[in-house]
Amino acid sequence: MLQNSNGLVLLGVLALAFATGAEAVQCTSGKYLEMNGAYNAGTPTANAAQCTNCPTGMTSVAFTAGGYGDSAAPQYAVALAAAIAQTSVNNDLLTFCSVPAGKWLDGAVTATSPGTVDACTVTATTTSVATVITGATAVQTELVQCITASACSATEYLELNGLYNAGTTTANAALCSDCPTGMTADAGGALTSAQSSIVSTGVAASAIDSNLVTFCNVDAGSWLSGAVTATSPGTASSCLDDGRFLRSTSSPLTTITGATGVQTALAQCTKVSQCAANEYLSSDGGYYAALSPFAAAGNKLVCTACPTSMTARLGTKQGILNGDGAAAVVATSVNKKLMTFCDVQDDAYLSTAVTASSPGATTACGANYASRSLSGTVITGATSVQTQDVKCLAIGTIGPTGAAGADGATGAAGAAGTAGTAGTAGTAGTAGTAGTAGAAGAASPASPLSTVTAAVFGAVVPAVLIML
Repeated sequence: MLQNSNGLVLLGVLALAFATGAEAVQCTSGKYLEMNGAYNAGTPTANAAQCTNCPTGMTSVAFTAGGYGDSAAPQYAVALAAAIAQTSVNNDLLTFCSVPAGKWLDGAVTATSPGTVDACTVTATTTSVATVITGATAVQTELVQCITASACSATEYLELNGLYNAGTTTANAALCSDCPTGMTADAGGALTSAQSSIVSTGVAASAIDSNLVTFCNVDAGSWLSGAVTATSPGTASSCLDDGRFLRSTSSPLTTITGATGVQTALAQCTKVSQCAANEYLSSDGGYYAALSPFAAAGNKLVCTACPTSMTARLGTKQGILNGDGAAAVVATSVNKKLMTFCDVQDDAYLSTAVTASSPGATTACGANYASRSLSGTVITGATSVQTQDVKCLAIGTIGPTGAAGADGATGAAGAAGTAGTAGTAGTAGTAGTAGTAGAAGAASPASPLSTVTAAVFGAVVPAVLIML
């Protein structure tokens, strides 16, 4: 009984929510859903849901039918029904407006007020991240909220300018500075709590502060030649400045997030192959010792075309290489070693082994073998030779003609022959003498219906009656 009562109560609540005077409303973007506070006992008028424009500078998303911002949605039913049935003014908010990036909340959000915002002006180089409001929210502090994001453009980093001067009461300030040549940075973006703390601490400090807040990355094709410290973004040099790395190799992007020691051109500029597609990278083994009047010459990293029926991906698509290239360049002896390899195509087999110093060689499967896509061999290091029958059989072969089949089994016996013609009929005998006719019998009385006939009627009549 209690369960049924609860169900009736719930139905009553839902009915109130959609009674006359509480029609469903749907709020578009830039508006919030609230009760209008129109209760009037004398009229009588009940409170009702309405859409109201968000305060200047605040935003909201558009309604979803049957969901957010739609007063007919189930999540608002109980609150809406209670407000409509309430015998006093009700101005409660059902949805809220949010604070966009670049603003801070200077008026609190309450159950009946969406709050107010103001633009960030505390620094020209920092701003705020957006704040999503879902309920009552206290006011924010400009100096705290408006240093939660960098306002620097791409290729700039955020730092403190170190201009504190007690005599002129000049404080340190955050500023955006250009990244050094060969270094870049993403535009703006949210700051971590630690980065925001650097700004707030530096601006309020009673001493010179020139700490970096964000950092610059080292571009691909460059290496970090000057260390990154808490107060310096470092410096970068181009791999092309070193004659050993003019074409065959280069460096990857280096992401900098804090103090970072210097790199060397040798280690960094041999990490990415610059070879074209279908070329492999190797050291050429060209070392020779100094012999007056000639200076010593080192091994060089070179790009060489793959052998016939072998292929290779573009060098920059082959990932970060190990240190073999750097070791070959500084070796004081002949070094001929492959850093990348060539793959075997799908219509060939490896007929010469791949070694540390040779890419191997292939032979075509031949006309008696059918080729099939994606059945080649990926080579990532030393690989033994393949045999034609094993490798090419894997992609289908045309076998020799099969032997003739055995003779068929003996057929079944034929059907029996047609019967012979009948013989000629014999001559008819002489007819006998006719007998004397008997006397006629007396007629018998009519008899009743036979048992079979009665049974037929007994079966048909009930059937007809049933049909009727």
